[in-house]
Parts: sequence; structure tokens; C-alpha cells
Amino acid sequence: MVKKSIKKERRKILAQTQEKCLQRNDALKAHTRDVLSKDTQFIAIAKITEATINEQFVNVLLEAYASHKTGNVEKIPEGDVHIPNKWKRQELVGRQYREKKKVKRETRKQRQEARARGEEVDVPVTTTIEMMREADVTMLPPEGDDEVKADERMDEFRYFSDSVEPKIMLTTSMAYPSERSYGLIKELVEVVPGLQYFRKKHFPITKICDFANNRGFTAVVVLSEDRKHEPSSLHITSLPEGPTSYWRLTSLELGADMKHGATCNPDDRPELLLNGFGTRLGHRVGRQIGSLFGAIQPDFKGRRVVAFHNQRDFVFFRHYRYVFRDLESTDKDDRCALQEIGPRFTLKLRSLQLGLFAKRNGEDEFERIN
Repeated sequence: MVKKSIKKERRKILAQTQEKCLQRNDALKAHTRDVLSKDTQFIAIAKITEATINEQFVNVLLEAYASHKTGNVEKIPEGDVHIPNKWKRQELVGRQYREKKKVKRETRKQRQEARARGEEVDVPVTTTIEMMREADVTMLPPEGDDEVKADERMDEFRYFSDSVEPKIMLTTSMAYPSERSYGLIKELVEVVPGLQYFRKKHFPITKICDFANNRGFTAVVVLSEDRKHEPSSLHITSLPEGPTSYWRLTSLELGADMKHGATCNPDDRPELLLNGFGTRLGHRVGRQIGSLFGAIQPDFKGRRVVAFHNQRDFVFFRHYRYVFRDLESTDKDDRCALQEIGPRFTLKLRSLQLGLFAKRNGEDEFERIN
């Protein structure tokens, strides 16, 4: 009975609407029939009185059709103005979106034409979260700080003087790592020169640090897993006196799983890029990371590059190689490209502890609470 009443009401409304449309424009009759032929419209119409339906709905159609034919586009209401009619509200939102795109397109075209004429053009700067970040009082100036330079000459990372060649021991916190961890270990050995992997077996980490210290190792890196047998964290201990940093490891993707991945020569020392380590704490952990790779010679020649990019307290690790085009067989510019080797992952510093590896009795220089 409800469906029959809706159909009857539908025919009645359609006839009344067409009579009004014939008085205005013959073309509007077909347009109104198409709109009113949707069941969703009639379900909503059936809930309103007949007089209100004919008056409001037809007027909306006539206004929209007239503005469409004459080109008089109605302006979008400013502020929190609620438009009861859903169909008209969607039309106004779509019109506003198209107007904004048109303005951006014209502005971009004017900028390109001015640049082609040799004029100076103010390029709009994209506002990022990093730019809106509040200034840190521990941020170091670009020219450096005398106190920090004095601390660098006396800190634990003496390997920048090129008097000691980095020799790093890599092990795990579990006796039997998973296949995923073995894949990461294999690729880290190729990334970091001087890195050697030793099975933990059943020795405690403190005994392993003492063993590495007696054998002339400069650092110990401990890889840990979570309950799902996925690599989850890294401990980096600088020998012989520390400090020890604890990093949370996420978003791991091995180079073997990457599409169009490249290979590298593990004997070549990579170029190290540390970006965003501007605070006192960032400067300190950045020097610890740099001590794993050692000092770079002034006449350095190589095609590999390792990047640690610090952004919003997340350190993104990437491993690339430079790809130089053959200029004799191509007409492209004299440029080089970057090809990712892998692996890639994200680190977040959880704590920095003075001294060697100690979970309970260590003195924390920095600890993240949240």
C-alpha cells in the first residue's frame, strides 16, 4: 500500500510540475522529469506536504536551470550557512571547488609566463608541520657552538679523528632469530663497513659487550624482536665507555622485497648524510650514528649514500646509489639519479643511557616517557 501511494503521489506531482514547467520553458520539462524520476527524490518528497513540495522543489529547479542557461553563477554563502536542500547544497559545493581550481590554474599560468619573460616570481612556500614547529631552545646555531665543539673533542666518539677504524659487532637479543631478522642482518652487514655478525647463543649482553671490548670492537649493535618475530628495536652501545641508545624500529622493508632493487659493493664505504640533527640531543646521537661509519676522507670517491633524515623525532633510514647516465648515447642533461638499494626503516629514540648496556641500573641521559 505504501508503494502504491508513493507511485500515485509521484504521478500527481509529476503532472503538476510539468504544468508549471510548460509555462516557463519546454526544455525544463524534460529536465524536471529526469530529476523527479529518481525514487530517492520521491521518498523524500512523500514526507512533505503537497503544496510545500510543488512550491519549493520546482522553484529550486527553475532557479538552477535559469542560472545554468544565463551563466549567472550564484555565489557560495560565506560562513556556517546551512542550505536545507541537499541537491542545491551539492551543486554549490561543486561550483566552489571548480572556482578554486580555476583561480589556481590562472595564477599558475601567470607565474609561468612571468618566469618565461625573465621576471622575478614569488614562489608560494608550502606550509609543513616541521615549519610550524615551535623553536627548540636546545637548537644549535648553523655556525656551531664553542661549548659543543669543546665537548666533541672530549666525548666518547673519538673515531672522527680517523685514528681508529670502526669495528662493529652485530648480534641479537634472542638466541634464534627469525628469518625476517636474518634478512635485515644480512643487508645491514652490506650497508655498514666493518660490521660483523655474531650469534648470541646463550650469552648475556653484558658478557658480549665485555668480549667485544677486549677484542678491539668500537661498538655493539643489538637487534631485538617482538612477539610476532618481527625486528622491533635496536640498541647501539659505543665502546669502551658508552653511551647506549635505544631505538624503536618500525616500517621495515627489506631490499630483497623492493621492486627494481639494486645491488651494491659492500667493500665501498658509503657517503653518510645526517639531516635534521640540530638540537643538543640530536647532535649527540648523530655523532654516535656517524661513528659507526667512520670519518670520510676529503678525496672520497664512491657511489653509495646512506641517509638518516630526522623529522618530527622520527629518523628515516634510506640506502641509495648514484646512477650516472651514459651521455654519449642519450640527449638528456648531465645529471645523475638515485636508485634505492635497501633496506628502509624508521627509527625513534626511546632512551639514551650513560655507560654500557644496562637495563635496570643505568643512568639515563634522555628517556622518552610517552
